[in-house]
Amino acid sequence: MRIIIQRETLLEPLQLITGVVEKRQTLPILSSVLMITQTEQLSLIGTNLEVELIGRIPLSSNNILAAGEIAVPAHKLMDICRLLPEKAILELSHVNSQLTIKSGRSRFVLSTFPSVEFPSVEEESNFTEFSISQNKLKQLIEKTSFAMGEQDVRYFLNGLQVQVNNDGISAVGADGHRLAFGFLPTPIEIDSLHAIIPRKGVIELLRLLQDDEDKIIFGLSAHHIRIITKNYTFTSKLIDSGFVNYRELMPENCDKSFRIHRDELKQGVTRTSVLSNEKIRGIRFQINDNTLKILASNVVQEYAEEELNIEYKKTDMEIAFNANYLLDVLAAIRSEFVELCFASAEQAFLVKDPEQQTFTYVLMPIL
Repeated sequence: MRIIIQRETLLEPLQLITGVVEKRQTLPILSSVLMITQTEQLSLIGTNLEVELIGRIPLSSNNILAAGEIAVPAHKLMDICRLLPEKAILELSHVNSQLTIKSGRSRFVLSTFPSVEFPSVEEESNFTEFSISQNKLKQLIEKTSFAMGEQDVRYFLNGLQVQVNNDGISAVGADGHRLAFGFLPTPIEIDSLHAIIPRKGVIELLRLLQDDEDKIIFGLSAHHIRIITKNYTFTSKLIDSGFVNYRELMPENCDKSFRIHRDELKQGVTRTSVLSNEKIRGIRFQINDNTLKILASNVVQEYAEEELNIEYKKTDMEIAFNANYLLDVLAAIRSEFVELCFASAEQAFLVKDPEQQTFTYVLMPIL
């Protein structure tokens, strides 16, 4: 293999591909990226056996001096490209199990692996596919994935539940203390599909998706999800498990509610939580006649109080919860106002986006 390519042309997709590749691997070849030259195209492939990302870089025939394929240490290659000057021209040539990179007066030689040893994610062929705008899918995932579990023993919580039917696509993230639900209404000619995307796959998918209206292909099979964009193909194994019945976790009869400016609430919670307990990050809301008091204290008897004006005429309420969980919700909501709905101090409460009513957030109280 021998190609000539501009630094930026290689670096941008290489950074995405390298995100999939773990630095510490039990199999050394899994720390590499597979490079394949084809007719007027360079393909880059990275995998950790759970997630696979393929990038396609268009090249002219003048840039491909010799075809071939080889597995190269991913992070070393990326660091070399990143540290070279902007708009540098790179010449990559593979001879005798080594990849030589030349650029100006710089020269680097990397050890390589045979391409036949490079593994791939086992993939089925019977995908059910539909098209969707990538910015809408990105928004749906961004607004729900923050609530996923992380290294939870209930492994089905360490992922994002996705459900597709004729009405649209929904996503649910939950970790036992909070839940984020979002629904994207869009006509899809599919009866019903269900999947749980693992946490690593969700993170890499968010890095891949762009904020534009380009259509992408969304595919689901029994064990995999596949996303195809103009220049990339993303594949991830799914978590083989059922998910929590999230509808049962959404409290009913939340007859006590108020609206408040999102930034005002965010600033009040942030300031008050400075003096909360460092481990549980607990704060309290005292809600009474047109007043919201935000209270926090800690084991060394430090105390914080913030008072905000609201429109509230229901019975008095006091509820304790984790401040960080509410701040995560307020970061996901982009609207000027938020709505908080309560049933009692012992039950979970809801945070809603008045401008995007298909998104709902559930927070459990500290009892």
